[in-house]
Amino acid sequence: TSWTWNYKSPEHLMTAGIYNYDTMNNFQQYLILPQEIEASQKNLARQSMGFTVMDHRLNLNALIDENSISNMVDNKLRKMWGWFTIFGEFISGLLGIFFTWKIILTCINTGLNISLLYQTFGLSIK
Repeated sequence: TSWTWNYKSPEHLMTAGIYNYDTMNNFQQYLILPQEIEASQKNLARQSMGFTVMDHRLNLNALIDENSISNMVDNKLRKMWGWFTIFGEFISGLLGIFFTWKIILTCINTGLNISLLYQTFGLSIK
């Protein structure tokens, strides 16, 4: 008996047929990737926020670092809010400086008041 089956290399499997490469690639993306991409994005977001993720010892933190996430958030905020984001960052910086200055002045004022009261009345414990 002789063999009736011959091996054909699958290297041109995607391009040989009635559909072109782009159509097959789009169809493959449509069938396979949407659920996987969405699940990967959600797992990456959960893991970056510090929540536990059932990842079977796959560490997604090596794929994206905190600076990349920060840059993505900044870019998205700038696209959404534009100049208002820059104005808000400036005002919050000024408020931080103002509150820090007020805390320092309050501590100095409290120290001076305690010092003056001690010099005037003493320790006053009998």
